[in-house]
Amino acid sequence: MAAFYGCFMVLGPITAEREMDGAHSWALIVGSQSVGLLVGSLLMLRWHASRPILVATLMTFLFVPPIALLALGLGAWPVAVAAFVGGIAGEVFSVYWYTALHEHVAPEALSRVSAYDALGSLALSPLGVVVAGPLADGIGVHATLWIGAAVGLASTVAVLFVPEVRSLRSRAAMRALPDSAL
Repeated sequence: MAAFYGCFMVLGPITAEREMDGAHSWALIVGSQSVGLLVGSLLMLRWHASRPILVATLMTFLFVPPIALLALGLGAWPVAVAAFVGGIAGEVFSVYWYTALHEHVAPEALSRVSAYDALGSLALSPLGVVVAGPLADGIGVHATLWIGAAVGLASTVAVLFVPEVRSLRSRAAMRALPDSAL
């Protein structure tokens, strides 16, 4: 989240202003991301993964391409397409993450677990926002965007090393398994 907020939300508009058509380009990119969120919502009405946390985690890889494409300076349309896909991924992530929390956390602990989850997810976001500008001034916008993309990739890969992320099943998938597989 720190890399996304710092790079995409702070340096994205700067890149759009300096290398694209300014506000018009940034509106196209953010609008595409928003449409992706809506499409992701519709997709989630029908898609039911047996390993929701694994799918949610894999979706976070798709937050990196918009940052990398900003770093490459390819223009608004490639970034907008990547932001659209990232929007879909963001909604898939959210639905599967919160569904897994509700399925696997005891109701009496859900509010506390959700609070810790929010704190852990968002605690470094302000740091990313605060650091992005000075870092970009020091080493350049494109170098900072590449660092953000690398942090996004590395953090997702690290999460995939947690066995429970790969193995946790949805309730429906667990009901479908024979007792010997549980």
